Amino acid sequence: MEDIAHVLNHQPRRCFNGRTAGAGSAARFELRMLDGAALILLNPTHNKLNIMNIIKNFMILGLAVLLASCASIGKRMARISPGMTKLEVVHILGKPKSSSGSSGVEVLHYTQDEGWWRNSYYYVRFVDGKVDAYGLEGRGPGRC
Repeated sequence: MEDIAHVLNHQPRRCFNGRTAGAGSAARFELRMLDGAALILLNPTHNKLNIMNIIKNFMILGLAVLLASCASIGKRMARISPGMTKLEVVHILGKPKSSSGSSGVEVLHYTQDEGWWRNSYYYVRFVDGKVDAYGLEGRGPGRC
């Protein structure tokens, strides 16, 4: 360990900074020549910048996915119309969260996460296999 500390603290004879593309960017590494031996020293600041860029990119990606999912059920509910079959509805809205029914009546239940622990609940009611009513639960039948 003392040898490494001695080498790192020794004043180099020659020094070359490896830079990223673009003017004014931080050095990725430093090449030092010491008594005929080449040492490559990585710049820890550059590594921290890369990690921050990765974290930033994941946050942007997560936000994009969240925004894309927010408009899902509510916006697609407008494409539902009376008389559609269950297969057509599932093709538009996707798999329901739950379903219930009896004697020729079936209800599909959908949940949309609105963020901050709030949800919107939608339903599609089928009578004899055709859409009879649909919308936001609690508002009554019809369009939402």
